[in-house]
Amino acid sequence: MFYQVKVPVEDRDFLRFYWWENGNVDTEPNEYRMTVHLFRATSSPSCSNYSLQNTAPENKDRFDSLVIDTLTKNMYVDICLSSTDTEESAISLIKNVTELCKEGGFNMTKWTSNSQNVARNVEEWNCGDDSLTDRALGVYWYITDDKLGFHINIKEKPSTRRGILSIVSSIYDPIGIVSPFVLIAKSILQGLCKKEIGWDEEIPNSELSSWNKWLSQLKGLGNIKIDRCYKPQHFKAIVLCQLHCFADASDKGYGCVFYIRLVDEKGSIQCSFLLGKSRVAPLKSMTIPRMELTAATSAVRLGNMIIREIEYSFDDIYYYSDSMSVLRYIANSKTRFHTFVANRLAVIHESTKVNQWHYIGTKENLADLASRGATIEQFNRNPQWLRGPDVLWDKDIEFPQCAEDTSFIGNDSEVKKPVAVCTVESFEGTERLISYFSNWERLVTIPARFVLAANNFRNARTVLKSTETEK
Repeated sequence: MFYQVKVPVEDRDFLRFYWWENGNVDTEPNEYRMTVHLFRATSSPSCSNYSLQNTAPENKDRFDSLVIDTLTKNMYVDICLSSTDTEESAISLIKNVTELCKEGGFNMTKWTSNSQNVARNVEEWNCGDDSLTDRALGVYWYITDDKLGFHINIKEKPSTRRGILSIVSSIYDPIGIVSPFVLIAKSILQGLCKKEIGWDEEIPNSELSSWNKWLSQLKGLGNIKIDRCYKPQHFKAIVLCQLHCFADASDKGYGCVFYIRLVDEKGSIQCSFLLGKSRVAPLKSMTIPRMELTAATSAVRLGNMIIREIEYSFDDIYYYSDSMSVLRYIANSKTRFHTFVANRLAVIHESTKVNQWHYIGTKENLADLASRGATIEQFNRNPQWLRGPDVLWDKDIEFPQCAEDTSFIGNDSEVKKPVAVCTVESFEGTERLISYFSNWERLVTIPARFVLAANNFRNARTVLKSTETEK
C-alpha cells in the first residue's frame, strides 16, 4: 500500500539511502532517494491513509454513501472490514469499493466472505483461497462457522518476568473474550513485581507452579469461539435493542462485561457478548467499596464508547452491581463525599441516571469472573460468560430486588462530616478588614498581632500604675 503513494519532491531528501551494486561493500556506494513511502517509516501509515481517505470525497458523486462510508470509516491502513444485510449488497459493495480504490491508485488484492454465493459472483475480484480461517486485525475469523476465536501458537519462553510478559502480550483479545483467563497471568506478573523479582531472574516455586498451571491451559483457547454476528440470519425486524452491563470487583482485580439483547417482531430473543474487560487491582491497597466504584466507573466509560461506536441504537441501557455501597453512592446525589468517591460519581452521574442502576446477586453477576479470573475449565462449565445470563433470554427480565434501602448511607467513612457553621455579626471594621486582605492567613494573623500588642500595652500600663501607687 505504501508504495502506491508518492513522496513530495521537497521531502525526498529525508528518505536518502546508500546502495552497493551487487552487494559489494568494498566499492563506493551510490546515493539514492525513495520516491514512495517505505515500510517501517513512522510517517508511512498516516500519509498513505490520508491519500486513501482523499479518494472518497473526490468521487462522492459517482458512488453511494455506503461505499464512501466503507472507505472512510471501515479502512484500517490496508485492510477493509465491512458487513452488509444481504448478499446482493455485499456483491455490490465489493465491486464499488474496488473501483473506488482504483481511482486513487490502490488495488484491492483479495476479498473474503462467509457467503459462498458472494464468492462465486465476484470471482474477477479474487475472493482469496479456500482457507477456513482468516485474520482480521489480529483476530481469527473462522469463515465457515462465521465465528471469532483464537489460534494459539506460543513459542517456548523462559519462566521469568520477561518471558511471562512476552507470552501474555501475544494473546490478542481486543474485545475481552477471554479477559478473565488472562487476568490470572497478569496477577502472577503483578505478584512478581511486588516481590521485586528481576526481569530475567527465575521466579519462585509458588509463582512457577501457578504459571505452569496457567500455561498448560493456554492451548484450550483454540476451542473458545463466539458468533461474529449479533443478529442471527433467521431473525426478523428488530423491535427492541438493549445494552446490559455487569460490573464487579475483588481484592484481585475488577472488571465488567457487556451484552446486547435483541427482540424481533415475533418475540424471538437473541443475547450476544459485546465486550469484556478485566484489570488487576492497583498495587496500592484499596478498600473493596472503592474497587467496586472503580469498576462501575470503568463500566460507564466503556458503555459510552460502545454507544458511540456501535451501529445499533439502544432503546434501554442497564447497569448492574452487587455492591450496596456503590448503589448507595450513586443514589445519593446530594451527599458530599471525599474526593476519590466524588470524582468517580461525577463520571457516573454525567453519563447515566440513577434508575439505570440495578442490584444483582453475586452468583448472578457474570462480572465476578472478570474480577477474580477464570480457568479454561471454568469457561467450559460456565457458558453464560459468552452467551449472556439466562435471565436475559427470558421475555420478562426480573432480577432479584435488594431488600436494603439504597438511599440510606449510614456511618460511611467516605461521607464528609458536616462542618459546624457559626454566624458572626458584621460591623464596619470587620468589613474593612475582609475587603483589605485577600489572603485568609493574613486576615487572621495581622489583626491577632494588633490584639496581642494591645493586650501587652494594657498589661504594661497596669503594672506601671501599680508601681507608682507603691511609691
